[in-house]
Amino acid sequence: MFSSRPKVVAPKIVHHGSGINPAWWIVAIVLLAGWTWVVYDFSHNDSFQLSLSDNQQVETLKNRVALLNKKIEQIRLQAASYQRSAQIDRSAAMLAREDLKQNMEELAELKREVEFLTGLLTDKDKKAVLRARHFSISSGTGSQSFFVEFTLLQLSKVGGKVSGAVELEVSGMQAGKPSVLTLEKITTEKLKTLKMGFKNFQNFKQEINLPKDFEPGQLTIRAIPTGKVVDKLEISRPWQLTAG
Repeated sequence: MFSSRPKVVAPKIVHHGSGINPAWWIVAIVLLAGWTWVVYDFSHNDSFQLSLSDNQQVETLKNRVALLNKKIEQIRLQAASYQRSAQIDRSAAMLAREDLKQNMEELAELKREVEFLTGLLTDKDKKAVLRARHFSISSGTGSQSFFVEFTLLQLSKVGGKVSGAVELEVSGMQAGKPSVLTLEKITTEKLKTLKMGFKNFQNFKQEINLPKDFEPGQLTIRAIPTGKVVDKLEISRPWQLTAG
């Protein structure tokens, strides 16, 4: 009577294993370990190279500093040599200026003498003049003691005796300041002048004593005759000991 329904059969579900094969895990672990070792080795080697490079740079800088210090020392020695040369040049120039000054003074004195002698020949000048000769400075009995020697002579066509006084002055530096010492300050006898009295010439020799802190630079001689027949004489000479 009734038609039969077909029997429904539910499909059978089959479950396959979903886990990863253990062999692949082993492979992955090995690869990871290998990669880790590579990274570590690279990092270690790179740090070693960097350290080696830094040490090389430090050593290079040390060598550079040593070279520069050596160059600085060479420049310092060269500068010192130039300075000594400059001092020698200045000393030589100073001596040359002193010699030139003395030569100019001697030349001027010779010109005056030529003029006077010319006047004698032409009989235009009857006034006498004084001249200084044989000038010298030598060491005395003490460390700051000296002998000053010179000769005064008269040039005149009328003759006659020359009388008067001679003044001596020594100029220089004392305690770092310019100073002028008169004869009274540098003689034991406290002489103010030297006595002058002669017809043709007169030799002078006087010992003077300078202070310990005094550096002499120039000696001045003034011959002051009495009357108006003979001209006054004043000469200056650099302070220099006579050789021999």
